[in-house]
Parts: sequence; C-alpha cells; structure tokens
Amino acid sequence: SALLASWPSDDKSSPLLPLPIDDSLLPADPSLQARPEPLSSLFVPDTDLCLPSELLGHVLMAWDFTTRFGRIVKVSPFALEDLVGALCAPADSPLLTELFHALLAH
Repeated sequence: SALLASWPSDDKSSPLLPLPIDDSLLPADPSLQARPEPLSSLFVPDTDLCLPSELLGHVLMAWDFTTRFGRIVKVSPFALEDLVGALCAPADSPLLTELFHALLAH
C-alpha cells in the first residue's frame, strides 16, 4: 500500500517535465556574456601555394572531402601542400593517380 501511495497517478495537473518557459525568464549565464576576441590576422600558410587564387576554394573542398572520407575511399591522409604540389607538378603525380583510382572504385 506504501508502494501504491508513492506511484505517480494519472493526474495531468502535475507534469513530470516543466512546461517550456520564455528565454527571458531564464537566469543569466555569466559564461555566455564573454565573447571571444576576433583574430587579429587571417591564417597564412607556411608555404606559398602555386595555385591561382580562384582555384584555391575548389582545391580546399577537394582536400576537405578526401580528409573526411579518406577511410571510406581508402586513401591515406595527406597535407594540403602535397595536393597543391601534385596539381602544380608538370608530370603525373602518384598522389593524383591514387586519388583518381580510389574515387573511381567507389
């Protein structure tokens, strides 16, 4: 009988979770008041890239894709500078050959 007295009733007047409240009624969180300082300068890579600036976005997207999905397409990780060097090389590059075959296989 003590167990039944402590069992929650089907009474809808006392919900288990509090109802949503307006954000303005929440207490202020001091950790959210401080904003990070902006960077004083943009990131500059260690080496000069031999690519034209209009191609840099496309190369970054391709490199990002291969770094994110490299395990799935079975490509070893490589640096952005390696990809840029392979694209700027006058002869065929083993890196580009490996990428081409790996992406065609999937």
